[in-house]
Amino acid sequence: MSAALGMSIYCGKRLSYKELALIARRGAVSGVGIHSFKWGGLIVDGGRKKEGSKLKIPSEVEELPPLISRFSIPNDWLIILIIPRNGKRVSEEDEGFMFYPKNPDFDQSLLSRDLVKILHGAASRELLLFSEGVEGIQSKMGEYFEQYQGGRYSSDETRLSVEVLRSLGARGVGQSSWGPLAYGFSLSSERDRLEEGISRALRKEGLDADIIFTKARNRGASAFSEV
Repeated sequence: MSAALGMSIYCGKRLSYKELALIARRGAVSGVGIHSFKWGGLIVDGGRKKEGSKLKIPSEVEELPPLISRFSIPNDWLIILIIPRNGKRVSEEDEGFMFYPKNPDFDQSLLSRDLVKILHGAASRELLLFSEGVEGIQSKMGEYFEQYQGGRYSSDETRLSVEVLRSLGARGVGQSSWGPLAYGFSLSSERDRLEEGISRALRKEGLDADIIFTKARNRGASAFSEV
């Protein structure tokens, strides 16, 4: 998306972000990245309808996953990221295999309840409710993909990172996608305590990892040109 936007500016073209997505061949599965690029914040998209056995790259704007809702994340919500340097990573080929076949016994309606908690929590600035929804989805997804990951998490390093975050009071902890990144939420006022506690806990466990403290970006990408 960034490359497509940069080239459009260079060529003097005024294209919508959806047109840029088509050029960049984005949005085959999810529209979260596309809509986040434009709007920032918490994005929920409508997914895509599957035709045949494989999703095709969208060729028309109408084929892109639609934006369902978008909320700003409160600025005083702290996001903590732990990225194990030796954690297992999943290849694109393996990721495709993990989605098939689907588990017919999985009740997707349970995820809908958790999603409502996330959206309600973000809209009402209730971190506890938001985090409850996040952890609910994480738990169900960990169970769903356990047979492929070899456990609820992709690696022992990620599992340990999640346990450290939870032990120090972080909320909404989980694994990002297939890992190895682990994340959690707290209030910005807790940063100093968490920074010291996480560093100490990881050293004690001998876990080599990058630690990042940040907050949500509630605006989309920006670009400028220099002459």
